[in-house]
Amino acid sequence: MVDNGTVRVCLTVGSVADTSADVLVRVAPRNLLGRSPDEVLAAAGPEVVSALRHERHLLRIRRLPVATAVGTGAGQLDAPWLVHLTVPAYDVHQDRTYLLSRAYREVIATAEGFAAENVAMPALGVTAPYWPLEVAARVGVETLRSTPTFVREVLLLFPSAGSLEPFAEALARA
Repeated sequence: MVDNGTVRVCLTVGSVADTSADVLVRVAPRNLLGRSPDEVLAAAGPEVVSALRHERHLLRIRRLPVATAVGTGAGQLDAPWLVHLTVPAYDVHQDRTYLLSRAYREVIATAEGFAAENVAMPALGVTAPYWPLEVAARVGVETLRSTPTFVREVLLLFPSAGSLEPFAEALARA
């Protein structure tokens, strides 16, 4: 893989379900579907749920490993592709930042497989499973800025302006 430059990281308050990009990212439970459809999966529609069931069957898994991504079509969302990503939980007793970093790299690798130029995704660790915001910001920004990629832009989405601030500070330091 050749680095064609640093990926541009943008920050905004918003939801994946209401965003447009080449690739949208959904934080998924390890079984990919959950007990009931989350906001993104509900907006994507039944064809994406069916694709996820098929994907689980093909992979012969009940639970996807942590920090792993699976791509499908985006259904009714405003994108051709939807990446379903399992995010590691924070552990006060064990350094798991490498897993959070791997989750970001999984998104980039999957987006490159779709020849995507832009990705919209929730900032990882800001919603469940929660991480300390400063840690999530440092790992996310460092990983996105240092991963060689053809992806030109990653739009990180936040549930509130307050959760966005540590990421803006980390970007300013990068």
